[in-house]
Amino acid sequence: MKRAAVYLLVGVVLGAGAVTTAQPHLMPFREKYKNSEYQPIPVGPFKNPDPFEGKWEIDKERSTTYPRIENIIIKVTGDVQDYKNDIANEAGPTRHQGYENRFNEMLWVPYMRDNVGRPFQYLLTVKVDDRTHYRFVRNLDGSFGGIMQRTLAPDGKSYMSTGIDLEGKITFKRAFKKVETFTHATATEDMSCKPSCRNPQ
Repeated sequence: MKRAAVYLLVGVVLGAGAVTTAQPHLMPFREKYKNSEYQPIPVGPFKNPDPFEGKWEIDKERSTTYPRIENIIIKVTGDVQDYKNDIANEAGPTRHQGYENRFNEMLWVPYMRDNVGRPFQYLLTVKVDDRTHYRFVRNLDGSFGGIMQRTLAPDGKSYMSTGIDLEGKITFKRAFKKVETFTHATATEDMSCKPSCRNPQ
C-alpha cells in the first residue's frame, strides 16, 4: 500500500504536468486507444449523497496521534468538497481551518487557517471510489508535504485517516467516528493529546 501510494502521487503530479504543459500532445496519446480492447476508464460514477458527508469526531482509542479536540464537517455538492476542521491542541476554543476543492481536479487549493487568514499548505484530492480518497499536500515552499489516505469503513460509521510521507512510511493514523453533534468545542487541560499538543501532525 505504501509503495502504491507513492506511485499514485507520481502519477498525479506527472499527469498534472501533462495537462498544463503538454496539451498539444494529448490527442495522439488518446488516439491509440480508439481501437483498443482496453479503453481508458472515466472517473466515477459516485454515490449521491456522498457517504463522507456529515460530522466526524476524533476517536482517540483507535488513533496513533491526536489533538485534544478534532471535529470535522464534510459537505459535498456535485463533485465539490467543502471540508471544515475545528481543532484544539491546547486548552481553549477550537481553531477553525478548511478548504474547498473539486474531486480529481489538478489544482492546488489553499488549506486556510481562519485565525491567521492565510493557508498553511496547498492540496488536491483524488477520489478513487466512494470509500477511498487521497489528499496530496504541497508545502508553502512548493515541496511535497505527504499524502493523506482517507478510508471509509464498510458500514459508513467511521473512517481512518492515514498519513504517508515520500518514502512510503506511515506518519500517523487517525480514526474518526460519525456523530450527530460534537462532544466538545472547547478543550481543557485534562483532555488527552498524543504525542504533543504543541506539535500536532
